Amino acid sequence: MESPVDTLRDLASRLGAAVTSVLAGDDVRGLSDADLRALLEVAGDIGRRSDALVIEATAQVAVRSEIGAIAERFTTRHGARTVAELVQRTTRVSGQVARSFVRAANAVAQPVAITTGQALPAAFPAMRAALADGVVGVDAVAAVASAIDGATRDASHRHAADEELAASARGIGADRGGMAAGPLPCADELRAQASVWAMYLDPDGAEPADAAAMRRRGLTFGRARDGVIPLRGELLPDVAGQLQRLCDSILNPKNRTAGPSFRPDPEPGDDDGMARHPPTSAPARSGSTTRWPRSCRSPPGRASCPRSAAPRRRSSCRSHAMTSPRAAAWPTSTASTPRCRSRWRDRWRAPAVCSVSCATSAGE
Repeated sequence: MESPVDTLRDLASRLGAAVTSVLAGDDVRGLSDADLRALLEVAGDIGRRSDALVIEATAQVAVRSEIGAIAERFTTRHGARTVAELVQRTTRVSGQVARSFVRAANAVAQPVAITTGQALPAAFPAMRAALADGVVGVDAVAAVASAIDGATRDASHRHAADEELAASARGIGADRGGMAAGPLPCADELRAQASVWAMYLDPDGAEPADAAAMRRRGLTFGRARDGVIPLRGELLPDVAGQLQRLCDSILNPKNRTAGPSFRPDPEPGDDDGMARHPPTSAPARSGSTTRWPRSCRSPPGRASCPRSAAPRRRSSCRSHAMTSPRAAAWPTSTASTPRCRSRWRDRWRAPAVCSVSCATSAGE
C-alpha cells in the first residue's frame, strides 16, 4: 500500500514542475482577466488544502508531545521546545503563523477515547469539514476558534456557532436548507462574524482573572551580580500605571525646562551622577555654570539626555525612591529590617510596598 507521504510528495513534485513552467515563461502576463482571476482562485484553493494537511499533522504532533517523560516527547526528540516551534522550523513559516496552525489544530483535531480507541468528534466539527473541503484555511479556523472559545464553554453553544459560521464560509445559510445566501467570505469577514457570535454568547465579556492576578503579583530582588541587582516581578495594572506616571513626570520632554527633572550638582558617591537634592521646578537660567551629571551632559531645556530609555527610567525610579520617604504617610519602623535613612528627616524608615511608594510620590 502506498504511503500518503509518497502520494503527496509525488503531487508536490508535479505541482512544483507546473509552477516552475508557469513562472519561467510569460504565460501569466498574457492571461485574460477571467483567466487571471481563475488562477488566483486555484492557487488559493491549493493553499487552503495545504493548510488542512499542516493542521492535521500539527494535531498529531501535539498528541505525541503530551507524553509525561520530556525526553520521549515528539518535540524533544526533534530538537524543539514546543509544537509551534517544531511547526515553524519544519514548514519555514513565521512564529505567528505557526501558532495559528497550533490553535487551529486544537479546534478541529479529533481526540481519541482512551478506553475504546475510537475517534471522538472535534470541538468544531463543521469547521473541520469545511477545512477538508478546501473552503477555509488556517486563518479562518484560528479566528473562529479564538473568538468562540473565549466566549463560551458550553458545547451546544459552540456547536451552534460552528455550524452557522461553517455555513457562512460555504456561502450558504444554515437556516435556509443549504440555499445560497451570499458570496464567499474571506478570513477577516469570518473573524468579524465570529466576534458577533462571541458578543451574543457572552454579552458581559470575558471574566476578569482578578484572583489569578492577585496570586501572581509580586516583586523580587535577586542577588548582586556584576555590580547590579536584578529586579523581577509582576505588578497589577493600577500600580504599574502609577509607576509609569511617576517615571513620565521626570522623563517627559515638556518637563525639561520646568518641573521635575534630573538634578544638578552631583555629589561624590553618586553611582550614576544623580544629585542627592530634592527635584526643583525652577527653570535653568541662561549663562548658569551649574554642573550637570555625566549621564546628562546638557541642562534641561538645551538638549535631551543622551542615555537610552531604560537607564533614564531607572534614574527616575531612584529619584522617587529618594524623595518618597519625605511623605507623612510613609510607614516608620524601629525594627531590625533592612532600612534606608532619609536625607531630609533624621529618622530611619523601613521600606514600604511599591503601591504605597507610588501613591505617596504622586501626592507630593
